Amino acid sequence: MLGRNRLAMDDYFAYGLFRPQISPDARKTYLSMASGYALNRRLSPGGALNVNGLLVDKVLTGLVLQAGGLPVQRLEAVYSAQGRYRSVQSLPDAAALEAWLSETDSFPLFGKPANSSLGIGGASLLGRTEDGTGLRLGSGQTITIADFSAQVTRRFERGYLFQPLLVAHEAVAAIAGTAVAMLRVTTLRLADGPRALYALIRLPPAGAMIDSNSGNSANGVAHVDLATGSILRGQSMWKMNTSPLDLALATQRPLAGHMLPFVPEAAAMCEAAHAMFLGHGVLGFDVALTPEPGLF
Repeated sequence: MLGRNRLAMDDYFAYGLFRPQISPDARKTYLSMASGYALNRRLSPGGALNVNGLLVDKVLTGLVLQAGGLPVQRLEAVYSAQGRYRSVQSLPDAAALEAWLSETDSFPLFGKPANSSLGIGGASLLGRTEDGTGLRLGSGQTITIADFSAQVTRRFERGYLFQPLLVAHEAVAAIAGTAVAMLRVTTLRLADGPRALYALIRLPPAGAMIDSNSGNSANGVAHVDLATGSILRGQSMWKMNTSPLDLALATQRPLAGHMLPFVPEAAAMCEAAHAMFLGHGVLGFDVALTPEPGLF
């Protein structure tokens, strides 16, 4: 706690720094969560070119990326108590949301809050139930349209968006199961422009409808080689687990050496997206690896 790294007790246990195989010199290479956040803030300081407020809004970010010529999944509708979007159907209240879900032919859909993270509030909507009053979820459960609409409008007043449900590339489905696991590419702005720093693929558990790493259920990530798309190492993110994750949680398929498609293309696409935002030294992008090259 008193050293240069400022490791808190949570960091000490999360990294498993009590393990005897980690030498004192190796321990000095670890950064605390607080140090990581401080570094991110230094890399993206406030100012006229910093657009954090826009980037935390998934609707606005998607519209900006689309205007910049980048491939973005289309919007079917957006619920928002205040926001209005002329290019997409806006649903201002629970009644409008309930009516749209009862009538639309756009299923299957994926719904998510406009401004949350960690997969909170995300849901795959496969279609309506036979009687037309409910929704079939990707988890195998059902919920009435009225209850779903009430939950969305109560919890996500700032916005909830609906997009077509993507189909993952078979190489992603082989390790992610039913969820469309996203490739997270982190980019860093250098003197000659943004460059991809690293990439991870999320590893949801079996039967999941979202690739959340929120900690509500067993989940993991895997480090992906940017040049080849090969998985280098898996890691469980569930509670404290310091050993490598060798098998995919959803399918039990070996992770090491598993090849993912379009990773160099995804990295180049994220670098191009980062180049649009001059006030940010570091950004993270989620890319869906589908049978066609990726989408934001």
